[in-house]
Amino acid sequence: MEVKTEKRKISMSELRQYLSPEEISRLESNGTADDDGYNIGISSGNISGKPGDDFAEGNIIILNRTGIHARPASVFVQTASKFKSKVQIKAKGKSVDAKSILMIMSMGLTKGTEITIRAEGPDAYDAVYSLIKLVADKFGEE
Repeated sequence: MEVKTEKRKISMSELRQYLSPEEISRLESNGTADDDGYNIGISSGNISGKPGDDFAEGNIIILNRTGIHARPASVFVQTASKFKSKVQIKAKGKSVDAKSILMIMSMGLTKGTEITIRAEGPDAYDAVYSLIKLVADKFGEE
C-alpha cells in the first residue's frame, strides 16, 4: 500500500474569512499556522502511522461555516462506517465513537474547532486519511 499525500495550504487571508482573530491567534501560538497560512495537511506528515499500520491519528480544524451539523455528521458517520477499524473523534476534552451520529452531534463541533481523528484496526490509516480529507473538503458544502 502506498503512502497517500495531498498537501494544501490555506492562506492567512482566506483563513481570516473562516476564523475569528482569537482562533487564528490560537493556531499561531500552537504552531499550526504561520505567516504563509494554515496547512490543512492531508499528508503522511500530519497523520501518524502509515498504510497497513493498526493505529493512525490525524488532526484538522473544522473550517466550514456551519461546523458539523446534521448533514456533515451523517456523511462523516457513513464514511467512518466503511472501515473495519474502530474510529473516534476527540475534541474539547471528549472522545466519541465516530460511527455514531448522536455522539458526534453531542460534541457541538463548530467552525474553528480542532479535532483529532484516531483509528485502530486493519484499515486505520485509510480511515483517518479519508475522514481528514472529508473535513478538509468542508464536507462538500462550500
